[in-house]
Amino acid sequence: MITDELVRYIKQERARGASDDQIRNTLKSQGWQDADIAIGLGPQPGGQKKSTVATVVTIILFFLFWPLALVLMWAWTDWSRNVKIALSAVFGVFIIVIGVVVFVVLRSLGEARGKARDAAIKGNLANVRVQAEIYYDRKGSYGSSTYLPGDCAAAPANSIFGDPGIVQSLSAVRSYGAGELTCAISETDQTWAISARLPSDAGEYWCVDSTGSSLVILSPIRDMSCL
Repeated sequence: MITDELVRYIKQERARGASDDQIRNTLKSQGWQDADIAIGLGPQPGGQKKSTVATVVTIILFFLFWPLALVLMWAWTDWSRNVKIALSAVFGVFIIVIGVVVFVVLRSLGEARGKARDAAIKGNLANVRVQAEIYYDRKGSYGSSTYLPGDCAAAPANSIFGDPGIVQSLSAVRSYGAGELTCAISETDQTWAISARLPSDAGEYWCVDSTGSSLVILSPIRDMSCL
C-alpha cells in the first residue's frame, strides 16, 4: 500500500542522487511490494507535467541565459543531485576557460598595441634624423646653441629642434605614448641626440643621434650621443 512515508523516502533518496533501481532494491529489502514500489516510483499526479515544464524551460534558458538556468535547475527541476552537480561543474569550468581566454586575448592585444606604438616612435625618430641632415645641408650646422640633455619641449629653437618638420615628428612621438622624450645638442661639436621611452617597456628607450646610431638604451641620454 502506498503511504506518505514511502513517497517521502523515494523523494529524499532521489534528492540524494540515488537511482530508481537503487531505491527499488532498498525498498524490496525492507519488505515493500513490487506493485507499491512501482507506483511510488512512477509519476505523481501533476508531477510529470510540472517536471516536463521545468525541464523544457531550464534547457531553453541554458542556451539563452545559463546563470539563471543554473539557479532554476537547483530550485525547480527534479533532476538528480548528481546531474545538477555535473552541470554546475561543467559551467564552472566553462567560466574559468572563458576568463583565461579573455585574459590572454586582452594581454596579447595590449602587447600588440605597445609594439605598434614602439614601431611608430622609432619611425618618427628615424624621420627626425633625415630632417636633421636636411637642416644641416641648408644651415651649415645643427644649431647655434648648446642644450644639455633635457625635455625636448625646452630645446633651443635656433637649432634642429626648432625646425617645423622635426617639431612635428617629435609631437608625433609624444602622441604615441613616449613617456619621456629627451633631447641634447652641442654647438661646439655639432652633435645631437634624442631618446624616447618605449611604451611596451618602461625600462627601455629608443635613441637616435647625429652619428647614425639607432638603438635601445636603458636610460635617457646623458650626453650628445646614444653611446
